[in-house]
Amino acid sequence: MRKVPALIATAGLAAVALTGCAPAGGSSCTPAAPAGDASRLVQASGDFGKTPKVDFPTPLDAKKTEASTAIAGDGERIISNDQLITLDIALYNGTTGASVTSTGFTGEAASIPQSDLLPGMRDALHCAVAGSRVVAVIPGAEAFGEAGNPAAGVNAGDSVVAVMDVQDVYLSKADGADQYVWESGFPTVVTDENGVPGLTIPKSDPPKDLKFVALKKGDGAKVSKDSTIYVQALIADWKTREVTQSTWTSEGGAQPLPVAQLQAGIQDALVGQTVGSQVLLILPPAEGAQSDSTTVWVIDILGIQ
Repeated sequence: MRKVPALIATAGLAAVALTGCAPAGGSSCTPAAPAGDASRLVQASGDFGKTPKVDFPTPLDAKKTEASTAIAGDGERIISNDQLITLDIALYNGTTGASVTSTGFTGEAASIPQSDLLPGMRDALHCAVAGSRVVAVIPGAEAFGEAGNPAAGVNAGDSVVAVMDVQDVYLSKADGADQYVWESGFPTVVTDENGVPGLTIPKSDPPKDLKFVALKKGDGAKVSKDSTIYVQALIADWKTREVTQSTWTSEGGAQPLPVAQLQAGIQDALVGQTVGSQVLLILPPAEGAQSDSTTVWVIDILGIQ
């Protein structure tokens, strides 16, 4: 998979050191960057997912980031900066009209955390839905900063015009319905308001066999062995009762996992589960645990690539 152009990712990191007629995720969302006179002047014609024909008068600027929808989608909605998104991007110098960078619109859109985007791009995408084309006019301070990025052809004070095709929007946490766990012996999982799980492991000996249960049942697509899924996951050691790995606290955040490449026990736990589900898994060493101790996994299934 291609990554977002380094120009966008570097600038973004430096700047910050949903079904039916209504989009999934609900229709109540307040845009961070409403449409304005400047964004309405940007024309981005052509089919969604294909290289757009972009036209706008120059110089074009805005006091604050403005965003308009050129193509309306009906997929999952971006309601949090924590959501991983897949999109194609074309950036232009709004002052000169020159092209700055593009992902290429080749059908292999980049999946990225929003922290990698320019601040104005994040604002422009808030409330957008999968399947949408968003056009934005971003003042220099909300793009590459007051100094601009002369090496990329964006000087101090230059605005940026962004055309973004939102291919996919992934959940930020499991949002399925809570499920009652009938079987005893499982660890207890409690999540905070952001979805980050806390884990209490029983003081008893771990089970000798693989065990798993869905703590939340999502209503999204079903995971198959051929799927590549995006997940947040926490792993703890049963013996020490300590968390050994967590994407929730790591810099990389949600990660893509090809199911076919996972240990057999994890595959058994995930295949057949649905997007939006949270799965609790007890993995003994014999089932492919990464240590000689039984491990406990809490996996939020956020989407399927």
